[in-house]
Amino acid sequence: MNSLNKLSLSTATMLPQGFSAAPQPLRSCHLGAFPLDDLTKRVVSQAKPNGWEPTGCSRSLYLDMAETIVRTMAEGQDETGAIVDCVLKQEWGQTTPRFASPGAYLLSQGRIPDLRGQVELAMTSCCVRLADGQAPAPDFWMRELCSAYHAFSHQNTDQALMERWAKELRRVNPEALYTQVRPDGNNLEELHNWTVYAAGGEALREACGLVSPDSAPISGMVFCDKYLPTQLLHFTEYGMYRDPQDPITYDLTTRLQFAVALLAGYRGTVAGDIQELLRRGAITQLFYISPLGLVPYGGRSSQFQFQEAIVCALCELEARRHVSDNPLLAGAFKRQGHLSALAIRPWIMESNPFRHVRNHFPIEKNWGGDIYANHSCYGLTAASFLALAADYANDSIPESPCPAELGGFTLHLDDAFHKVFATGAGYHVEIDTKADLHYDATGLGRVHHAGLPFLLGLHAPFTKTPLYKLPEEFLPKANMSLSSTWKVGNTEYRLADLSHDLGCALEVTESRPEAVQFQLHYRWQDHCIDESYRLSEAGIRFTSAVTYRGLPVEALSVTVPVPITDGEQTTEIIEEGGAGIVCWRWGKGIMTIEFDKSSVRAQLENTRYANRNGIFCSLIFHTQEAKLDLMLSLTCAVENSHARSKDL
Repeated sequence: MNSLNKLSLSTATMLPQGFSAAPQPLRSCHLGAFPLDDLTKRVVSQAKPNGWEPTGCSRSLYLDMAETIVRTMAEGQDETGAIVDCVLKQEWGQTTPRFASPGAYLLSQGRIPDLRGQVELAMTSCCVRLADGQAPAPDFWMRELCSAYHAFSHQNTDQALMERWAKELRRVNPEALYTQVRPDGNNLEELHNWTVYAAGGEALREACGLVSPDSAPISGMVFCDKYLPTQLLHFTEYGMYRDPQDPITYDLTTRLQFAVALLAGYRGTVAGDIQELLRRGAITQLFYISPLGLVPYGGRSSQFQFQEAIVCALCELEARRHVSDNPLLAGAFKRQGHLSALAIRPWIMESNPFRHVRNHFPIEKNWGGDIYANHSCYGLTAASFLALAADYANDSIPESPCPAELGGFTLHLDDAFHKVFATGAGYHVEIDTKADLHYDATGLGRVHHAGLPFLLGLHAPFTKTPLYKLPEEFLPKANMSLSSTWKVGNTEYRLADLSHDLGCALEVTESRPEAVQFQLHYRWQDHCIDESYRLSEAGIRFTSAVTYRGLPVEALSVTVPVPITDGEQTTEIIEEGGAGIVCWRWGKGIMTIEFDKSSVRAQLENTRYANRNGIFCSLIFHTQEAKLDLMLSLTCAVENSHARSKDL
């Protein structure tokens, strides 16, 4: 069992296994200089914002949330040990191993002693089913079960149980059992995140002494060396992992599985490459997370609490990586992990039951959930990643301000992920420049401000063809973001609809903590759509100008989605536009939009439509000119003193 010591991180005083302050030389990626190294130095060295204070959080926060989820899910366990989804009335996918893993870790931390029997029963059931080939989505099971096995090995677990679990896990032949494998070795580059999950599990299995090379020669680290090298082809120079269609979630979760392999002791042919790519990806992540600690929208598996739980785990690892060579950066990672944990805490600790997706509609509806994203499975996914975050955390590392709090930068992910992020003066925007229209829409899709509700401005765009669940009566009739619509003759065009063959260039003209200014120049066929943004303490100045074949268009409008309800809160309209101002109250915040009423008309439509987060209506600003200018500001309600109000 000595090999297990390399996995014990929570009380370590050195960097985690596989992470070092000076990454090993690259051997096969041929990457040039990292585009964000200079920006990182500039941003993290900025002065602390006025009033900045440490969060006061520790690893206990991760454990508290994991325990809440595990206790809730334990109520649905059947006599076989399986965790039954309360809505589906059956077990779903990898739900049960994702109960065993955080459950075992919580037990190792002196928590949930009353649930020991249930966690052990789940572990036994999972080990037997995986070895017997009865596990749905088996590629995901090994990492969870080996994490559980390791946690059980550090507590007073019945030795007969340990031996039984070990016997079953040694029986697993990866290339005979996992689904995303190629025993013939052909076209390995066609495989994606499932294979990386499997590799992380195999690395852990060998570290736990549970690999049997005689019965399964392609297992453990040998499996990693076969399947990981071609996975590096899916990384960008920013260290982001590209799953098909570039969903943001699968950048995060796949990087964590690479990290698991390194932590387990993987030292194969591409270990140095992986280490450097993980360093880059984690820094990029710091620049795309909003000041509210929330992961960007984008693609499938979006708006789930487990996304921020992954951020917590990755940030805790990176804090430990940089603690000696760059304490400010280490502190920024520590801070970001805590902020992302605080962002999901209300959904887990203050909702009954906890919410796996970011809205307050009844969980029976799975509103906003992908077809595979059920309450039990994705709730326990969050618990599993929170347990990793707790295990990786070193609470002696002090917090420093993270980039999302410091501001003064833009990030352009061009060909891959097609996003522009900008953060400054407390504001944060996310723009999709070529959206996957099955999940999102092109244009400005997020407007956040530090300390204010995430739905106050805009959190994510809208698609008329969602591949996630929405009630039919609230399906959008059009793709929508905060973006331009224009007319040429009798034909109307919408930036939100464009994706294929759409070009976009970014021009940055100001980058200071107090103000960030940039322009996006879209080109599609004979249309030129130029959008300008300036983030400052006064708000966000948004300007749209459109020409067709070099001539101004005949009419221009900008659509602003307005939240109505997330299933719990509702919006209160305060001003409707007669004085050149529209504003509404959501929770403790007020959203205000100012415009030139001499040339622009504001119209609040009655049509209701939805995305993953709630029900909305449209506020449309019309002009007969080819240019439209709006000023958006998000403020705390106590700072605003408008008199008139009207419920939507």
